[in-house]
Amino acid sequence: MQKKVLSIIITCYNEKDTIAKILEKVLAVPLALDKDIVVVDGNSQDGTRDILKKYKEKHSNIKLILEEKKEGKGAAIRKGLKLAGGDICLIQDADLELNPNEIPGLLEPILEGKTNVVYGSRFKNGIGATPIGSFIGNQAVTWFINILYLKRLTDIATCYKVFRPHVVKGMKLICNGFDFDAEFTCRIIKRKETIFEVPIAYKPRRKQEGKKLNWTAGLTSLWIIFKVRWSIC
Repeated sequence: MQKKVLSIIITCYNEKDTIAKILEKVLAVPLALDKDIVVVDGNSQDGTRDILKKYKEKHSNIKLILEEKKEGKGAAIRKGLKLAGGDICLIQDADLELNPNEIPGLLEPILEGKTNVVYGSRFKNGIGATPIGSFIGNQAVTWFINILYLKRLTDIATCYKVFRPHVVKGMKLICNGFDFDAEFTCRIIKRKETIFEVPIAYKPRRKQEGKKLNWTAGLTSLWIIFKVRWSIC
């Protein structure tokens, strides 16, 4: 019987210090599924693309999308989804804040037939190493979704989102930036899918280490939550 395939979508922008490490970790994770790795680069200018091209030459299961201009995380994920052909999809950041060794645990609820969607929650077991400002911002957006959609989620902005492709088939995703996380979550809920949260470890990096998220993402996230809830978009 043919092995099932996990499509891993990695978005990156100016990540020359971490991209090789994250690819090595993803490639090394032992899985019962084959891996289909789709990397979307947002026009990096620091040498990231050269590293990606070398890995693509060495690994036939790596697909590469090179944007002519940086369009944002949400836009990159949408492009990655179009190229992904696996039985299950997983979103992976190019930094080292999350450990790919968590992937088998994230896949388990889907492979066992418990759900079609899994989120890796950084806060299910507490705040951990997250800076208090980031934690409050994340929880504000998560709380807003919980109130409007009557849910009890703990971390909607997590990178680790795992799902079967039929869940997003025909889904109208419009957010280009980090507000993608909120939009994706709202549209998943409106499709009456259950989001199963699995606790994961989190090692946040600072702005001087390349952290790109800022407070404006919170405002745009709140707006898209409202719009999707009342089907304005």
